[in-house]
Formats: sequence, C-alpha cells, structure tokens
Amino acid sequence: MVVSKINKNDILWGYLSQFLYIGSGAILIPVAIANLSAEQMGLWYVFFGLAGLAQLLEFGLQPTVSRLSSYIYSGVDSLTAQGLPEHSNEHLNESLLLNFIQASKVVYRYVASGALFVLFIMGTMYLYSLGVSDKTIYVAWPIFATSSVIGFYFSYFNGLLQGRGQQTEVNKALAKSKLLLILIAIPMLLFGFGLLSLSISILISVIYNRFLMYRVFYAPERKETLFLQVGVSTEDLSKLLISSSWRLGTAHLGTFLIFKVNLFIASSFFGLKVAASYGLSLQLINIISSVSSMYFNLNIPRINSLQAIRNKIDIHKIFYKSLTISLIAFVILSIGLIFIGKPIINNISEETSLVVTPILILMLLIQLLDVNHSAFAIYLTTLNYTPFVKAYFISGVIIVLFSLLSTKVFSLGLLGLIASHGLVQLLFNNWYWPWVGAKKLSYS
Repeated sequence: MVVSKINKNDILWGYLSQFLYIGSGAILIPVAIANLSAEQMGLWYVFFGLAGLAQLLEFGLQPTVSRLSSYIYSGVDSLTAQGLPEHSNEHLNESLLLNFIQASKVVYRYVASGALFVLFIMGTMYLYSLGVSDKTIYVAWPIFATSSVIGFYFSYFNGLLQGRGQQTEVNKALAKSKLLLILIAIPMLLFGFGLLSLSISILISVIYNRFLMYRVFYAPERKETLFLQVGVSTEDLSKLLISSSWRLGTAHLGTFLIFKVNLFIASSFFGLKVAASYGLSLQLINIISSVSSMYFNLNIPRINSLQAIRNKIDIHKIFYKSLTISLIAFVILSIGLIFIGKPIINNISEETSLVVTPILILMLLIQLLDVNHSAFAIYLTTLNYTPFVKAYFISGVIIVLFSLLSTKVFSLGLLGLIASHGLVQLLFNNWYWPWVGAKKLSYS
C-alpha cells in the first residue's frame, strides 16, 4: 500500500497547522515582549535551547520511525538497518508492525529518561549559573521541562502516523493543540503570570496533542487496531531501530552544534538582552523555514513509499516540485519579515527587538542555503542512507570553535557567530549534498 498523493485537504490542514504554529509565535511574540522583560525573553529562548540539547537524545528516532513504518505499510515483510528492504507484497504485515511499535516504545522510554536527567539536573544547574533575578524561573522551568519530557516520550506517534501517510492527522492535532496554547497563554500573560504563562500553556498543549495522536493512531475503524491492542510482540526490533537511527542522530548532534550552540554563546558572553534579540530573530526565521518547507515535508512519506517500490520517475517529479515551492515561499516570507515584520516588532517593545537589518538579511540568506541543502539530505534518508553524519558533526564542531574565537579573540559580537555558521556551511554542506542528491535522483 503506497502512501497516496497529497490532496487539497492535506495542503489546507498543513498550512492551517503552520498558521497556528506561527500564531503561537507571531501572536504570542508581541504579547510576550510587551509583558515580559528582556531578561525573561532571553530566558525563554534559553529554555528552548536546553530542550533542544535534551532532544539530541532522541538521536534521529522520529524520522527513522516514520521511514521504517512507511516501508512496513508499503508491504515489506522485514526491515534492514541500512538500505531499502525487499518489497514483498501489498498487504500489511501486522506482526512486523506490532514488533516495531513495541520497539519504538522501549527506545523512547530510555530517551525520555535521559531527557529527564538532562533537563532537571543539567538544565537547572546552567540556569542557576546565569544569576537570574526573576525567581519564578525555578517554577516555570520544571513545568516547561516536564512538557518536554512528555513530548519526547510520545513523539513516536508522530513518526508512526507520518509513515502511515496520515501527516494531515498530525497537522490537525498540531493545529488544535497550538490553538489551545494561544487561548491559555495570552490571558495569563496579560494578567501578569510572566514565564509561568508560557510554561503552563505549553504543558497543557503537549498533553492534549499526545491524547489526539493516540486516539487517531488507534482509531477503531482501522483494521489493524484490534491486533495492535491485544497482540503480543514476537521479536525485539529495538536494536535494529537504534542501529538504523544512530547515524541520523549523530547528524542531529551536528545540526545542534550548527544551529543551537550559538544561542548559549550569546547568552553567556553578551547577556540575556542580546540573547533575546538573537533568539527572537532565529525563532522567526525558523518559522519561515518551517512554513516554506511544509509542502516538501508533506511529500516525504510518499517518497518513502515510492522508494520501497523503486519508482524513481515519480520521486524525481515530486522532489523538484516540492523543493521549488519551498525556496520560492522562503524568499517571499523573508521579504515580508524584513519590510513588514521587523518594523512592527521593533515598535512593540523598547527592550526586545530583532537584530539590525544587515545581520537579519545575512541570517536569512544563510538559512535559505541551509533549506536547499537540507532538502537533498532528507531525500538521501528516504533511501535509508545517511552519508552526511561525519560532515554535519565536523561542521558543527568547527562552527562552535570559530564562534568562540570570533567572540573571545576578535570581539566580533553577533556578526561573528552568524558569519562562522555561514562560512563553514558554504565551504562544504551547502553545495556537496545537493550535488550528491541530484546524482541519486537522476533516472537517466
């Protein structure tokens, strides 16, 4: 059973979920910066940086779960840690699916336990070292950390639903939970609950989202639901799952070094006010990246299924159409941020603003190149093939070293952090993976 083509309903829910994702940012951002100090905003971005650090423990599991479950729903009778499995038939192997789900639960249980330690012990120690004056942080942080741990454990549902071709259902759950987040956070911010407003609203939103995911995956009308609920696992696939995901996880570590560590450098060396400005700019650019890549990401489960039946012609067409749409959308949204978003945001608060326009443009150009090469890297993963592990990790380490040098030795400030990222990526990742991906996509 090959995942069906995306339709207008899929696209509608995809954009609606991203609109509400923006809403939880674009609507909350002005309310937050109007009701929180620059120190509190800086802390909020540090919260997310720490959550990103803990998420490294997930080590590429969710896209691996999505990819392997897509193979299962396409009719394979066995899985391999690397390479495409043999396509067997058009019927779902329910026993293989049950074994795979049980393995996902086991591995994610360890992931959540590790995240619990990183966030509650290491994260708390780091926040304490910043010498923050706002003591509500020590209530807001545990609540936020709890929501992160819950989100980590149940994120295997995202991968399973995506692999089953139900990205629309994932987007529906995301849209509903983000709407709930907004409805809770805004009144609490206006009534002066500070960081607690955001932490509590995210916790409730995450719990609601996971409830919706569970209900959709185990829907009574699905033929395999009863078997999945009462069946007994006959084979432990957890080692295969880990073996298949560790390469992508190492690449995610490199991605964290590339994109996230500079936020910690900014907060440690330049102060929380500068970190707030840098973090706010990064958040908006990441939103632009997510929205522009939405159509591309919707097509990944279908590309995974087409890989299982070796249909390279359709894969070629889908990939390049999706990539073109993503790049055009990114450029349009970036222009909107520069000429419309920046003036609006900078007029809301005197304490927290976006970075200056030349640096913002540089950040957007760097991200555009990253969106392009990341699309080709994601395509390579649909082949159950992760060749970019070493390159991402080495690039991340070099970026961190260059960022520290630019800060401590050359005193280049934020420009040094951003230039370090852009130059290192330009040297290899930005051109090499599009070249490799284009060669793999060729069906001549």
